[in-house]
Amino acid sequence: MTSNDDTAHAQQVEAPAPAAAAAVPAPAPATSTNSPTSTIETPNAKSNSNSNSSTGTKSNAGTDANTQTRQYKHEDENPLKLKPQFVLSSTHPSLTPLEEQQRQTRTTNVPTSTSTEGEGEGGEGGDSREKHPNQKQKQNRHRKNKRELKKRSRESNNGNGGNNNICKAFMMGGEEKCPFGDKCKYSHDLKEMLNTRVDDIKVIDSCPHFDLKGQCPYGLNCRIGSKHLNFATGQNICKSKEEMELLAKTYDTKVMNIISRKVSDQLRRRKYKFACKRHNEKKDKKKDKGDDNGKGPNGNENLNDNGSEKKLEEDFVMKDKEVVKDEQEGKENQSKVDETMKKEGEMNGTNGDTKNEDCKEDVEMTEGGNKETKENSVDVVADTKSAENGTTVAANTNTTTDKPPVDMSPLPKTRKLIDFSNKVYVAPLTTVGNLPFRRVMKKFSADITCGEMAVAHNLLQGKSGEWALLKRHPDEDVFGVQIAAGHADVYTRISEVIENEGLDIDFLDMNLGCPIDVLCNQGCGARLMTRDNKLRESLKGMTNVLSIPVTVKIRTGWDEKKPFAHKLVPKIQEWGGGGVAAVMVHGRSRLQRYSKLANWDYIQQVYEAQSNDIPKLPIIGNGDIFSYTDYEEKVLKHEGLSQTAMIGRGALIKPWLPTEIKERRHWDISASERLDFLKDFVKFGLEHWGSDQQGVNTTRRFLLEWLSFLYRYIPVGMLEVLPQSMNQRPPAFMCGRNDLETLMLSKNSKDWVKISEMLLGPVPEGFEFEPKHKANSYK
Repeated sequence: MTSNDDTAHAQQVEAPAPAAAAAVPAPAPATSTNSPTSTIETPNAKSNSNSNSSTGTKSNAGTDANTQTRQYKHEDENPLKLKPQFVLSSTHPSLTPLEEQQRQTRTTNVPTSTSTEGEGEGGEGGDSREKHPNQKQKQNRHRKNKRELKKRSRESNNGNGGNNNICKAFMMGGEEKCPFGDKCKYSHDLKEMLNTRVDDIKVIDSCPHFDLKGQCPYGLNCRIGSKHLNFATGQNICKSKEEMELLAKTYDTKVMNIISRKVSDQLRRRKYKFACKRHNEKKDKKKDKGDDNGKGPNGNENLNDNGSEKKLEEDFVMKDKEVVKDEQEGKENQSKVDETMKKEGEMNGTNGDTKNEDCKEDVEMTEGGNKETKENSVDVVADTKSAENGTTVAANTNTTTDKPPVDMSPLPKTRKLIDFSNKVYVAPLTTVGNLPFRRVMKKFSADITCGEMAVAHNLLQGKSGEWALLKRHPDEDVFGVQIAAGHADVYTRISEVIENEGLDIDFLDMNLGCPIDVLCNQGCGARLMTRDNKLRESLKGMTNVLSIPVTVKIRTGWDEKKPFAHKLVPKIQEWGGGGVAAVMVHGRSRLQRYSKLANWDYIQQVYEAQSNDIPKLPIIGNGDIFSYTDYEEKVLKHEGLSQTAMIGRGALIKPWLPTEIKERRHWDISASERLDFLKDFVKFGLEHWGSDQQGVNTTRRFLLEWLSFLYRYIPVGMLEVLPQSMNQRPPAFMCGRNDLETLMLSKNSKDWVKISEMLLGPVPEGFEFEPKHKANSYK
């Protein structure tokens, strides 16, 4: 058997792992070391062929090269090589029941309409749509199914066996919590509540809300309520006032960046006051809107642009005439006063110059005031007339002091700097990169964390689910938020909300790298890279509003064959204006998504393409960092790049990767240690999403989403060649060093549900899980 045969064998089509993975007999643990200096030599092809023949594996010698490339579609087509005792053959005794189960599922999943389609129009079965003669009945059936699903979800979230007649306020804290008392139309029967209550979760020792706050807000609904519930009386026990005050002082786990209900309502009703107008709003639109009858706030009819200018000019002319009239009346009054003063002076035998002078001064003051208003009014008219001709006329002002004019230009914003170098940065991760996951990453020495991608359009609509993505835990030292938008005004307006509401954020990341079709079709994500005008205006608007630095996440381009990031980054360098802190470059194009390997040589070319006349931006590379050796080869060996370990999928598959990078070692973590940090995730999830049944369901869902990535990790002690690469595919059938490790290696989603039952208790009947990333699901 040749080495090509071995390669073909390792590239067999993947099949589901054993259903009863824990039942596979685990071999003796292989001797391995955790020392970073330990090296394992690559065995030659001959030893590989002997090991495969000894374990009874089949060699697919008839597979051609085209089949191999079609299966992998990766540049690195070297398969992951495991020690022979951990590789199972497709003919292994433990896999024969699985094959029979697959055959049964194939026969049962065949649709019944296939038998009638072969008979044609005259067959006995007739048309396959005979059960639904019209589309309306079909729609009604689907609506009924949706209602039933919603009803089941509500019953499962209640946690009281589906009995909706029980008072939820009473379950929270007894008779004192229910405001209606005996008049409540819902049941206050304690025995019924205890009989229908789901058993507590035994893996978690105590309720996190009771330990941190001194009182659990969920009462009998709490799934970890053994320490704060009196099952005899149904009382929700609280700690003493002294202990509550002490906990309030030492309570340091309050979640930040929670938007107020008032702001959320203003955004939802579009009453939030923005300085930046929408792109479809006219700039010359009046702030004060008129009445419904077409009249303005003063009762005058609203005019168009030309009519409003004419109206203003007429008003100024009328005021000018009134000023001239007042001036003439003032002169006549002055002449009359002079005559009377002269007569009085002659009668009294005295000269009336003093009084006359005083009166003249008073008249001159009023006359001067009239003259000044006249000059100002004429200047205003001149301004309006010159504005029509496209010119400007400076107003004449009577200045009596020689003080220099006050500079009213806005002061430059002071931004705190963020040093990304020599740090581990956990990239924004959709769905799985939630707050409990980031807390687990902080326990493994991650330095910088970033929230999940939030769509700016949903944020401006005040959707609470989207604003929840911006929440921050105090454990996160340096925290950023990633925003995706397709227009400059949207980026500027959401920056105003973040700045005005005082959210505790260290930097704001612009998403220009998301390859999802839904976002790209709306002009967001990677599509914004191709629109220079919108990107330039977005950067200018954000840097003018925000007092925190801005970062930009991009890809190499739209197509792998035509990258343009080396042309885009110099533009961002010019447009940033000192407000851009760094640019993150993913070494793949938009069409590549996550296939093939990241091009780190091109990332270095992007850095070198920057202009030397302006301060260069830090360029942070991203892609395929899966061990400390990858960090050294991809980041440290490329000159000019920021020495930042930005990890994405590597953090999902190996959450302990920051520890490996900082300690420069391959950590052979055991299955029990992996189960421990899953317990921490569950505890953080129940604290964040709630310890009632609904919180348990939410925690289980995100745990299963994470397990759809965690199974891809192969323990160090099972490998023949170190380290494991991101795009290397393991053999189809494997077993671990113990039953738990074998269960964690399973690709079957049912085994992931078993792991969740170990932590969160049993799932309801008929529960099925299909991950959001369906490529990772093997049924």
